[in-house]
Amino acid sequence: MRVLMVADQVFGTRERGMLARLEVGLADEGIRIARALPESVLPEHGAASLTQSITFDDSRMPFTRAMRAARLAHAAASVPWAEEELTESARAERTIDVVHAFGGATWNLAVDVARRLGSSLAVEVWRTGLVERAATFARQNADVPIVYLAPDSSIERRLKAAGVEGVRFAPWGVHAMARTRAGTTRDRATSIVITGGGRDARATLAALEGVSIAIADHPEAVVFMDAVAARRARVWSAAKRLGLLDRLSLIDDIEHRRDLALRADILLQPEGVGEQRSVLLDAMAAGMVVIAASDPGVGWLIDGETAWLVSEHTPRVWASVVSRAIREPEDAKRLVSRAMARVAAEHRASSHVASVISAYEWVVGGPKARSRA
Repeated sequence: MRVLMVADQVFGTRERGMLARLEVGLADEGIRIARALPESVLPEHGAASLTQSITFDDSRMPFTRAMRAARLAHAAASVPWAEEELTESARAERTIDVVHAFGGATWNLAVDVARRLGSSLAVEVWRTGLVERAATFARQNADVPIVYLAPDSSIERRLKAAGVEGVRFAPWGVHAMARTRAGTTRDRATSIVITGGGRDARATLAALEGVSIAIADHPEAVVFMDAVAARRARVWSAAKRLGLLDRLSLIDDIEHRRDLALRADILLQPEGVGEQRSVLLDAMAAGMVVIAASDPGVGWLIDGETAWLVSEHTPRVWASVVSRAIREPEDAKRLVSRAMARVAAEHRASSHVASVISAYEWVVGGPKARSRA
């Protein structure tokens, strides 16, 4: 089987690690992958890849979509697959079996490409805000076999309630990480990462102020945050007012640079907007304390089990929970232990790969196979 993964700018940067894990797992199962990323996404220098790489124009002008789809379909059809990798689909002159769209910005382009290639389409519904759009998208593209992948049980339920057919549950997976310590400790400086997109400025600034209160008596504590999110939420002026400038570092694409983010002790997610973010799963697997806004759209955020959740966006509440993570290290370690166990049981990278393969086989198998499933 051959698959074209088409990712938008968000997935091409923030979720590149998740995509890489999926590609490796699929390749291990004999599936060949071509990855298409926007021209605006910089390549990852020095990173080995098992995939064929393609770039495409991700401009949003509707009248250019047909031309951009034609170019991408031609590039996918021209990938130089090795002769020994010829499959039944290749012998039948179908160059790509499945086009897999990651990110809402790719859906329309991806379905046009699938239609041109005679391929099936897999759509990643990674946030609750895409559920209603998925229902409309299904009606508009009934001529293309489509499977909708729900990485979270809450999204799966919403899709089915909206009448979307062809929904498959495929929770994202991560690798377990060796870590000699778990959570915070009293004998070392505390490091905190604030993640999120910064679009909910009120929640982001409340969390930042809560952090400043919690670390007021810990002069060695440091805070890291994504630079783009900080600009969106206008964090710099707030940090100056709170006296945090000398302890706050802004990092470009911090969720992509997980080698840095996952060395910290605490990860904060101030925004509860129904988005799946694999960095939270990575943080749990790495033994970090995760503190997040309550989010009914993310089923694996379970208060006291995988994270400590904040339901009231006030600095006082954020300060209380962050202080607990710093001052009660035994409580933090117990939370971390439960979260690591939960992720190991329910979010293994291998399980994610198996779910995606099952979805591919379902949508490629034709009406009879889908009826049996």
